[in-house]
Amino acid sequence: MMKQDFDGAEKMMKKGLDLGMPMKEAEGASMLQMGMLAMQKNDLRQAESYIRQALRKGLPDKENEAAAIPAHLSAQRFSARLSIRRTHAVPTRCRP
Repeated sequence: MMKQDFDGAEKMMKKGLDLGMPMKEAEGASMLQMGMLAMQKNDLRQAESYIRQALRKGLPDKENEAAAIPAHLSAQRFSARLSIRRTHAVPTRCRP
């Protein structure tokens, strides 16, 4: 977090996930970290996807679950707001 090198961190996390995890909970925790990285990069759709995967795979403890639920809801709410804006575009001119 000090360097703010989110792309490098994401690359290393993906590399670790590709190698495989001995415990299912460790994979869930890694997916949660990927979701948090995506939120830092303001890629909320990807963040929601990673956090959903983390919840499905399982997390090692209650603290991780407590962090995942609000992050998931926040990403979900914001991405829904973005999709509404895109589908309900406001006309530039209003005619009487």
